[in-house]
Amino acid sequence: MFIIQKNKFLPLPEYILNDYVELTLYADNESNEYTNQLFNNKDIDLGTVFLMDKEQKGFPIDDKDYKNVILSILEQQKRVGRNDIDDLLLARLDKKLTKEQKKKKITNLLQSLSKENKIKNISKSTKKPIWIKQ
Repeated sequence: MFIIQKNKFLPLPEYILNDYVELTLYADNESNEYTNQLFNNKDIDLGTVFLMDKEQKGFPIDDKDYKNVILSILEQQKRVGRNDIDDLLLARLDKKLTKEQKKKKITNLLQSLSKENKIKNISKSTKKPIWIKQ
């Protein structure tokens, strides 16, 4: 359902798990920016779409969400440089943070994923790392 909604440039479904599953599908979108981003970037990874969807719905975004985006892009592209991760996340991090604070946050997210053995730097460089999913 998530991929179908993404491919139709619509907000992602919301669900509640009880003794049954309650699913809400959206047939329209009030955010032209969200729709335009999906339309102009058809190969965008699902993790980024989840982040964009939360942003447009006004839901809070936490470190777990950002980590899922990093893992999602690694799933799609197999190897990703730090600049690619920065390009993906810098604009999505809290607007109150400075650029240096945002870069530090991304560093912390990458280090955390690395310590959790979810990603690995395969380059010999810490200045220009190449990340893969473990």
